[in-house]
Amino acid sequence: MMSETFSDFLEPQRKVIAEALGNNMHLGMQLLSMKDGRAEIGLLLKPEHLNELQVVDSGVMMIVLDSCMGLAARSMVEAVTSGATVEMKTSVFQHVCQEGQFLTAKARVIYRDEMLYYCEAEMWHGEDIIAKTIGTFKVFLREELLNRLKAKEYAYLK
Repeated sequence: MMSETFSDFLEPQRKVIAEALGNNMHLGMQLLSMKDGRAEIGLLLKPEHLNELQVVDSGVMMIVLDSCMGLAARSMVEAVTSGATVEMKTSVFQHVCQEGQFLTAKARVIYRDEMLYYCEAEMWHGEDIIAKTIGTFKVFLREELLNRLKAKEYAYLK
């Protein structure tokens, strides 16, 4: 059954998003927006986000950018979904090195076909871009994915 409005659709989707971000909640990601092929995530830097050089770890930036692009792709499907990263390439331009600074990841879907979503995202510190990434994502309907997993789980019995 399809929702009448995007808002009706978004409420159950928020639970799934909270679960998706739940895997990375220890990072402190905040979902700022998600709709119409766009998403925005914020991150307040903490000591655990910094590497041994006391700059934000590139891996932390990549996790946030990856999550943001995945949410942008998932925002285009009016059903409860899960997503998978197919590929991702990231360029880091500069590192932010102070605890307490706020980073914002902004992502958008730039093209989609029948199976894949092609996205780009940027990480910003105020007015400064600090990283850019492109990625390809597969979005699965949650019910369809669960059925596939169940079929594979019992495939050896056939």
